Amino acid sequence: MNVAIIGMAGIFPDAPDAEALWENVLWRRRAFLPARSGADREALVEGLTPPQDADPAPYLSVRAATQAIADASGLSTGRIDRRRVKVVMGVPGDPIGALLGGPGDPVAGAVCEKFGFLGGGHDLEAGCAGSLLAVITACRSLRDEGADLVLAGGIDLELNRPDHHWPGQGCGMVALMRAGDAAERGIRVHAEIAGWGVASSGGEGPIARTAAEAQLLALRRAYVHADALPGEVALFEGHSGTAGDAADLAPLIELLTGGKPYGRSRGRPAVGSVKANIGHTGAASGVAGLIKAALGVARGVLPPSTAAGRRHELLAGHGAPVRLLAGREPWPEGPRYAGVSAMGPTGVHAHLVIRDRTAPDAPLNGQTPRRTSQPRARTWPPPSAAEPLVFAVSGADMRAVRPVLERVAVQAHRWSEGELHDLACGLAAQPPQGPLRVAIVAGTAEQLAERAGRAAERTDLAVGRLLAQPGLFVGLAVRGRVTLLFPGQGAPVRRPEDAGRGPAAALCGARVADTAVAQPAIMDASLVALGELDRLGLNAGAAIGHSTGEITGLVWAGCMSVRQARRLVRRRGQIMSDLGAPGTGMVSVAASREQAELLAAGTGVVIAAQNGPNVHVLSGRDPEVAAVAKRAADEGIEAIVLPVSRAFHSPHVAACVEPFDECLRDVSFAAPERTLISTVTGHPVGGHDDLAMLLRAQLLAPVRFWDAVGRVAAVTDLFCEAGPGRGLASLVAPTGVPAVGTDTYGPDGVAAAETAAALWACGGLPDLAALYGDRPRRPMDIWRDRVFL
Repeated sequence: MNVAIIGMAGIFPDAPDAEALWENVLWRRRAFLPARSGADREALVEGLTPPQDADPAPYLSVRAATQAIADASGLSTGRIDRRRVKVVMGVPGDPIGALLGGPGDPVAGAVCEKFGFLGGGHDLEAGCAGSLLAVITACRSLRDEGADLVLAGGIDLELNRPDHHWPGQGCGMVALMRAGDAAERGIRVHAEIAGWGVASSGGEGPIARTAAEAQLLALRRAYVHADALPGEVALFEGHSGTAGDAADLAPLIELLTGGKPYGRSRGRPAVGSVKANIGHTGAASGVAGLIKAALGVARGVLPPSTAAGRRHELLAGHGAPVRLLAGREPWPEGPRYAGVSAMGPTGVHAHLVIRDRTAPDAPLNGQTPRRTSQPRARTWPPPSAAEPLVFAVSGADMRAVRPVLERVAVQAHRWSEGELHDLACGLAAQPPQGPLRVAIVAGTAEQLAERAGRAAERTDLAVGRLLAQPGLFVGLAVRGRVTLLFPGQGAPVRRPEDAGRGPAAALCGARVADTAVAQPAIMDASLVALGELDRLGLNAGAAIGHSTGEITGLVWAGCMSVRQARRLVRRRGQIMSDLGAPGTGMVSVAASREQAELLAAGTGVVIAAQNGPNVHVLSGRDPEVAAVAKRAADEGIEAIVLPVSRAFHSPHVAACVEPFDECLRDVSFAAPERTLISTVTGHPVGGHDDLAMLLRAQLLAPVRFWDAVGRVAAVTDLFCEAGPGRGLASLVAPTGVPAVGTDTYGPDGVAAAETAAALWACGGLPDLAALYGDRPRRPMDIWRDRVFL
């Protein structure tokens, strides 16, 4: 006999109901606060305010019961036989009432009293396993015909020791009924409980069991009871959610790979824990996981795992039988099975097996109930933990914005990660309120508070100039004149799969020297950056392309199509790889032109690029390049041998000119629609310029990057490098003009966030509405004092 989950309720951190909890899971929102956050006692809920010295748990439980009954679509309260309704609740072992001077009030009994239920109500104390054991107890009552409807769940409102550890509090409840009865009465079913298993660890001698052994026993009992194979399960909701805790994973892996014929033809199941969203939550955690899993089953969605970047060693590598999801996925075809685990501090282990409803949809008031389907696809990605966010504040002057900045500096440590996301999205959606724009980039509350405080102290703002510091950009009536920079060979080579993989991805990318691979990859990354900048609404005034980057610049200027540019760069890279002289390379020296010429004197090395007044790149044969580098080091001049495979912009690639010229004949060029400064000539590209001749000459000519920069520096408020890395952004530092870079596919997202912040602060973007688009967010009032139950 299966048990139907017909109603659900949840009151958890940052989630006033079950639907909000599900949204938080999908969005990987974390309701975590820094340890030093303050707390003030608050009235619990409107209309259910307990006396100041009363235990609030019964009041919260009554509210949850009200939600669960209301969620039971098709259940008529007038037709409920209250003599056959039971309530079972898991409660903490040390109730809040004991800390308030007496024993805690009975929670289940309060619900029975409120609604007039006469089937009995009792509380269970089993720590984190309490609410799942309450659900199992409820299922047994339904199976044994002891009740027709049972409300089961858990609540945990413990006052913890003042040790800066607040593990999270909450209350969850489900309304349960026999699946056959629900079908007969036309009641909507979220999911069905197909089986359960319970076991205990501890003991002495031959019967002693470790926690892992007890958990494995509970798992096996549950799937035997459910008459289901573990290999059919697509989602396992774990107990812990804590780094390094193998109590969930080791038994689960043993269950799936222990030599039994479970067979996992449907692919590796996903694992996760709702505790990563709402915290420990004690006796309420098991039912929170059940609600998450049941909504996933009902809607055909495998939810992402919050903080999925932090992988346990048992999940490392491709051989792990389970996986963490970085984003939501459709549930695999076939029956939808999920497993939910919980463990108590006294050694009790519980596991529930749930599945989609087995009975066909029954008429509901003469109509067929609407089946809940997978949510409509969105275009935005889910935020990750500690995602760098942009906080945009504007006003007439510093007197107008200083109160906001000071409030943020004082209150930020009291806001959860989800609330930081809400604040950033809300601020971005507002149009500018005046000529002063302050943009803060922060991934944590601590960063936000420190940078908001630093911004509030600024009194030296110059009209028309952008103040740029790490994570902080302030502009007062800046004109928004932006010059784009497109990198060429030498920029780190990354691909989409490198995004967010940390510093190792960047290091691996930097070592790709094969020009046939590097040139197309770098241009593709720049085109991705251009697409993002266009989405934000940037209309840059000028652009400079370094070496191969000039082809990207021609695309931006409207001189050639993306398709033509990609084909040309692929051929260019392959030709230079095949026909460029082998055994040649390049070295960058921190020297003036005169010094660079002296370093190269007596060798075949030539100047290949003028990257700054005191930065030059030289090309030549490898032994001569090494000799120049050693000579520079002996004279105390910094020299870096570049990770390239050929001596570009030198006679060593002369054999490439003729075949490349043939490729250029297939390109249809148009007159520029925007200002592009050529690094071949150092001048703007004109409508009458022979662009094929320009690109042909580029192969051998030195890159006049610094001449191009000098052309636009006086009329630029911000340089923005569009592409992988931030090498060009650092080269323009001597101009005194701030510079940022998108660092496409970079490891942490900070560069992209700082780019958006700087563009907005300097007036390059009319607003930031497109930054977070239609991401779901909740209203965030920074002036409301932060209080807790």
